[in-house]
Amino acid sequence: MRNAGGAAGAEAGHIPGQVRNMSCRTAGGPGMPTRPPAHQVNPREDAERAGDGSGLSAAFAVSVDTASFENMDEPVASRPYMPGYGTLRAGEGRGLLPWSWARERLARSHDFWLATVGADGAPHLMPVWAVWRDGALWFSSSNGSRKARNLEAEPRCTISTEDPREPVVVRGRARRVTDRDALTAVLESENAKYGTAYGEEMVDPASNSVFAVRPEWVFALDSRDFNGSPTRFVFSPAGHAAS
Repeated sequence: MRNAGGAAGAEAGHIPGQVRNMSCRTAGGPGMPTRPPAHQVNPREDAERAGDGSGLSAAFAVSVDTASFENMDEPVASRPYMPGYGTLRAGEGRGLLPWSWARERLARSHDFWLATVGADGAPHLMPVWAVWRDGALWFSSSNGSRKARNLEAEPRCTISTEDPREPVVVRGRARRVTDRDALTAVLESENAKYGTAYGEEMVDPASNSVFAVRPEWVFALDSRDFNGSPTRFVFSPAGHAAS
């Protein structure tokens, strides 16, 4: 998503009419990425390239039915294994955090940190803008960006909220979205959240990739009760994050 500092075209160095991706920008910095998770390694390595000029494989472009994100099951909460940190049992301290606590912070976090892995196994970490809707984190990136290329080869990723005092860390799988209605909806959500006024060129699959990351595993912690609040949320393979 966009810059931590203003409406479309407001960033320094913007060229009028220049098409931009929705990657997060921070304090005048370059565009950033967001990456989701997958259970398969390089599931599309032999797929033919798409004919839409995006440079990404046709198999990677999927039409997401956003209805599949709705009415999702609540995750199973438990205390994570944290040897050496004095973590209390689930019923002690503050106790396990409710999923609503984590969901609220996913919705309100302005910036996110996205971790992906390159084809050579090298880690890649970048800040991004993202919106939480329909039980998933949505973000975008230029088709030629490192994050988009990493996600094409390996869709498994980790994305974290910005506040280390109340972190919510999501592990999941990124899916590239091409459905026009879904793209329009996420663009409206981004503009509403960040006070921007980006047009449809921001979600044009020919130049930019919009990804949806559905949580499979989530870690949350309230530092005010470091020992008694750590919570792990696990979603069933067929289930998804409740919106």
